[in-house]
Amino acid sequence: MLIGNTPIARLQRVGSGCVFLKLETFSPNATYFDRVAWALCEQARLPEGTQVREAGNGAMCVAVAAQCAARKLQLTCWLSEDASIEVRQALDRWGAKLHLTPFDLGAEGARLAAREAGKVLSETFPSVRLQVAHLLGRELTAQVKQGEGRIDAFVAGCGTGATLSGVLSELKAAWPMIEGVAVQPSKSPVIDHGIWKPHRQPGNTPGPKVPLLDRTLVSRTMDVSDTDAWEMRARLGREEGILLSVASAASVCAAERLVNEKGGDCRVYALAVDTGERDFSLEPPPAPQRSFS
Repeated sequence: MLIGNTPIARLQRVGSGCVFLKLETFSPNATYFDRVAWALCEQARLPEGTQVREAGNGAMCVAVAAQCAARKLQLTCWLSEDASIEVRQALDRWGAKLHLTPFDLGAEGARLAAREAGKVLSETFPSVRLQVAHLLGRELTAQVKQGEGRIDAFVAGCGTGATLSGVLSELKAAWPMIEGVAVQPSKSPVIDHGIWKPHRQPGNTPGPKVPLLDRTLVSRTMDVSDTDAWEMRARLGREEGILLSVASAASVCAAERLVNEKGGDCRVYALAVDTGERDFSLEPPPAPQRSFS
């Protein structure tokens, strides 16, 4: 099976050699959501020709579209109008229909529109997301222990919160003192303040809630600005030869900060959820205002 058993990379420059990435970009469609989409379709067991709906997250829609194409299912997606050209092209190639919703309504606006048409696949089996995350956590634990390593902190962004919760649950069983860090855009501190605003980190806090986040597992949240996330995305390409999505780069920003706080003997792991190859056409955030006083 091509999905799963993705490799771990130790960054050489970013984070002074103390940041490790679980590279979900090695999945068939270069996203963690390949795992989720496959599991959802296996759970649903839909006959050929069935109408399927997905919404909100571009990478999830791409992964579901690939599964639907292979299983001869008819997919319709709803995404915010800031969805990249690359995501739109991928959905078109796999035969999915796409409806765009206003940017200022975010991913939640896309999901609301999809619900008006019927059930959304990823919302039909919410437990599947947690099951997949637990499997990923066990996979990561086995890989690290096989190399006689350890994990001092694990960092990831949050959509529903399922991935961070499931992975952390498994990691804490192996390393009880591990620090779990939830990353959120500075503009949209949903996790600790419940405030959602439009931002330029597609996939991170896409709506006003993180319904599947187990907050008892999270040690702290870390805010990352759009500018810092985009700059880290560029750094990872130039300095490490790794092309990640803006949301995944935000997690690396947080991981590097943790290393600076903890010192050179720590081991911080971050989840590289998506490739950056579907981000090229996205509009970067405005340059920060500089004071000349």
